[in-house]
Amino acid sequence: MLLAIKHLYPAAVAERDFRLRDDSDSRGTYVEFWDTLVLGPQPTKEVLQAAEIVANDAAIAAATKEAQDIAAARTYAKLIALKNMSPAQVQAWVAANVTNLAQAQDAIATLAIAVSILARKL
Repeated sequence: MLLAIKHLYPAAVAERDFRLRDDSDSRGTYVEFWDTLVLGPQPTKEVLQAAEIVANDAAIAAATKEAQDIAAARTYAKLIALKNMSPAQVQAWVAANVTNLAQAQDAIATLAIAVSILARKL
């Protein structure tokens, strides 16, 4: 249920804006508290169930894409070479090997790939 609420209300903060509870009985998890001033009307159980399906599908798709991107990055020769260099070695390599526009564009593209993968971790 938490995933569904975070999908529908990304800015909602658990324990401040809403509180979930599970009494370990047949009811399962339910909304114990809902701040209507912050979040508006509480969604119905049916809406939360539908959102849970959508949120799970989105999470699976994101995890699959992330895994594919990581696998591709791990086999990308230029990133492997950069990973194994110290900052001083990177500077020396750039000074020696990036001498024209095409090489500069290639180096920037490689760095952009690395940054895009790292940025997803933030």
